[in-house]
Amino acid sequence: MAVAKKKVSAQAVGRAFAKLAQHEPVIHEVWVSDHGCGHGCDLHIWIVVDPIDMDTQRELYRLISPLYDQFDNFDAQLHVLNPNHYRGDVHQAIPTFAEQIPFRAD
Repeated sequence: MAVAKKKVSAQAVGRAFAKLAQHEPVIHEVWVSDHGCGHGCDLHIWIVVDPIDMDTQRELYRLISPLYDQFDNFDAQLHVLNPNHYRGDVHQAIPTFAEQIPFRAD
């Protein structure tokens, strides 16, 4: 008999990520979605950050690692929305169906 995978809630993952990221001063917003995930990915996390260099950006990806231990059957993609890599408002890269997760007050 096959065992069905329990789907991880995007909101639960987003709240857990926000808690892990709360002490990162360059992060200002966290958004999540489980819509449109393909290629084996369960959900997407977008973070809106200050303009940062590539070394700092790479360090932010480490924040997702503890989530793999916290959630079963979990896979996600983290998207760092760095203004240095976008023309105009980085919010345009966040899908309209994504949900903003409450984050610390800046």
